[in-house]
Amino acid sequence: MAMPSSSTVIGVDVAKAELVIYRQDLDQLKTHANDKAGCAQLLKTL
Repeated sequence: MAMPSSSTVIGVDVAKAELVIYRQDLDQLKTHANDKAGCAQLLKTL
């Protein structure tokens, strides 16, 4: 029996100063600085 599949849509807007991440399944919008620490936070978010 096959497991049902699901997908998550994530959008990332990259600007000079910030990263804006939208996660559709949670209807969630987050903003992180576009620097090393902000990229680390982005990876934790994903």
